[in-house]
Amino acid sequence: MGKPKLFSLLKALNREELVLFQKHLRDTRGKDSIVFQVFEYLKRFYPDFTDEKKLDIDYASQKIFRSPSVSEAGKRTNLQNSISDLYLILKKFITLEKAANDDFINRLLWIEALRDRGFKKEFAKEAASLYKDTVSIKERSSTNAYIPYMVATHTQFEQLCFNTRKPDIEGMHNCIEELKIYGEIVYLKMSSTLATAQRIRPEKSSPESEATEPIPIKTLPQAGLLLLEIYRDVFQLISTEEQSIYDRVERNLSEHLKDIHRDELSPIFTHLHNFLAHKLRTGGSESVWAEKLHQFHKFTLQQGLYDKKGALSAAQFLNIANVASTLKHFDWVNTFIHKYGRQFEENTVALANASVLFENGEFDKVLDLIHRTEFKLPFDQYRSKILVLRTYMETRFTYSVIIDYCLAFENVLSRAKPKTEAVQAILEFVRICKMILLMKTPAHVIRGRIRKKNNIYLREWLLKQINRYNI
Repeated sequence: MGKPKLFSLLKALNREELVLFQKHLRDTRGKDSIVFQVFEYLKRFYPDFTDEKKLDIDYASQKIFRSPSVSEAGKRTNLQNSISDLYLILKKFITLEKAANDDFINRLLWIEALRDRGFKKEFAKEAASLYKDTVSIKERSSTNAYIPYMVATHTQFEQLCFNTRKPDIEGMHNCIEELKIYGEIVYLKMSSTLATAQRIRPEKSSPESEATEPIPIKTLPQAGLLLLEIYRDVFQLISTEEQSIYDRVERNLSEHLKDIHRDELSPIFTHLHNFLAHKLRTGGSESVWAEKLHQFHKFTLQQGLYDKKGALSAAQFLNIANVASTLKHFDWVNTFIHKYGRQFEENTVALANASVLFENGEFDKVLDLIHRTEFKLPFDQYRSKILVLRTYMETRFTYSVIIDYCLAFENVLSRAKPKTEAVQAILEFVRICKMILLMKTPAHVIRGRIRKKNNIYLREWLLKQINRYNI
């Protein structure tokens, strides 16, 4: 029956939630209802829903609806309608559970109900209480928490407006000032993400979507000041690429890490990692930026940000391993691969190990490992091809084989979509390799092109190859 959205939503439930949903369905629809019968059948395949035979719509409809009085087409329709109904019921159930278990949402809904029904005194009392409690728990800065703060502050302002005889002007003014602070922090976070996306995918950018400068605020309350300062710097870092700003953010994080909410570390670290990776491709001094990126990786790992299963992506795992290998930190990278590699598929770990082998000069082992490993993801294929090409060039493999490999790789990259910054950097790398191998272009011309190109992989390695090939 394909993969209905219901399956994805059911997968997201833990077993306790699945049992609660089953009880909810039984209590609200009854054990004899069609949707309950369908759910009882489908829950057998939780959490994977991978049994293609038993989840086939014809097979499943026959097993669930056994009445001979219903036609085959009718059974199929019943099943499809029931799956659609189950999705809507589950969606509502998750929403209700969220509201029931989240004190803030629960209180906010009650406040809105009081306001809508005209209970002004009760509304004012509850709104003031929510505002007081929400502001008092701001022990650490997190934009995830600032959304509730903004809602509570707006609700507080709303209730202050009811008193027209003795308006609390100071209180209303404070609400507006707090909304400015919270609003700018959230705004800066969103603007930083937009600016990063525009740099990675410039072909998707348009003048209308460009992030603007942050709005200056004259009065800054102490609450949220640190996070506001960090996000202002992050936004400026992405916009200007000034190393001094990066150093300031790095210093702020090191000195005030305990004052930043853990939920906020991941997005901040993502922006910093993207910046360093970008500078590694475009900055000119690869060894300097590689060392900075390696130290940054060590710092994030020390915070335990990737200890939870699933927190570290395969791409991040490979990036960390590759940078450490390039810097010849072999003991460190082998320990890292051993600790975190068990989370990933064999081909991902093989690619990380291949990088270590290459940097250690074990070229035969690199080719053996890559040639007997299947890489499924496009960027993993690119990484493996880069290693093969570099190994061929380091070992002076058969000339015709290297040239053919270059041409085939260049063709793959030329047709790649989207043309991200990383893909363009790899493409330029391959073209320079081809120029070195063909030996038709003077060395000074190739060196000039390598140095002038803003976006290229392995700039320093390419410059060494020009000398090795005696162009």
